[in-house]
Amino acid sequence: VTGPLLPLIADEFGKSIGTAAVIVTAFVLPYGVCQLVFGPIGDRIGKLRVIALTLGGSTIFTIATGFVETLESLAILRFMTGIMLAATVPLSMAYIADEVAYESRQPVMARYIKGLILGHIAGACCGGLWGEFFDWRTVFTVFGVLSAIVSGVLWMAAGRQSPVQNI
Repeated sequence: VTGPLLPLIADEFGKSIGTAAVIVTAFVLPYGVCQLVFGPIGDRIGKLRVIALTLGGSTIFTIATGFVETLESLAILRFMTGIMLAATVPLSMAYIADEVAYESRQPVMARYIKGLILGHIAGACCGGLWGEFFDWRTVFTVFGVLSAIVSGVLWMAAGRQSPVQNI
């Protein structure tokens, strides 16, 4: 969602688009690196629990993004969001692998990946349109509220699962 908003963000903070692009880097670096960390944590305490917890954490950072005063604060919040969201995709795929029988797994995984791709496309499209007609800050607030709903549903589902045994 951040790419289409860069001109608006740069303009608000009086920076160039290239300088404002630090918020993209601040997200993608921890997102890539921290994926390695969450696999063992998901195995230890439960994949769905970790997904729900980290999605909840990213919700807080995403909503806070809408209230920042400086580009540096925005970059820090995007960094924290990247750390939190690093758990979601790999652990979701691992969860599907754990829960769906091998014979049925391929179409389920295909639907999951299709949803990811559509989400990326819709996020960029809707974020850009919303930011243009309203404000870039409300994009993060709206996405944060939607994320809060999803993380709440996941947290309830994770609570219904039996506790994970120590490995």
